[in-house]
Amino acid sequence: MKISSFRLFIIVFLTGLISCNTNKLDEHPIEGLWQGSYISDESGDNCYYSIKIKPDGTIEKFNLSGQKIGEGSWKLEGNIFCAKYCCPNGTEYSIVASSVCCEEKKIFGLWGYDDNATNGGTWEMQKK
Repeated sequence: MKISSFRLFIIVFLTGLISCNTNKLDEHPIEGLWQGSYISDESGDNCYYSIKIKPDGTIEKFNLSGQKIGEGSWKLEGNIFCAKYCCPNGTEYSIVASSVCCEEKKIFGLWGYDDNATNGGTWEMQKK
């Protein structure tokens, strides 16, 4: 049975709460380079994922070679991080996160297509 993205987000969020001390995102700088992976709900594939969150409200997505392959914007509302970016092929993605593991500088969340940040899968990254 396939777990819905929302339920999976709750599981990931609760795992983050249990496995490490979490604090509000605004208490720890979110800006910077993050690297990790995402998992697609559709295929189950685990793929490289890297974004740079810039202080001016913009976000950049990078491939494994370090080339910028997408750009967009981000915002922080309370402890909820949201971003939307577009890749050169015209595909738009949205991401959301509400859990950061401070000791390990990790962030966990969901991703999706267009304006829906919950219909694609999950992701996690570590700050570099």
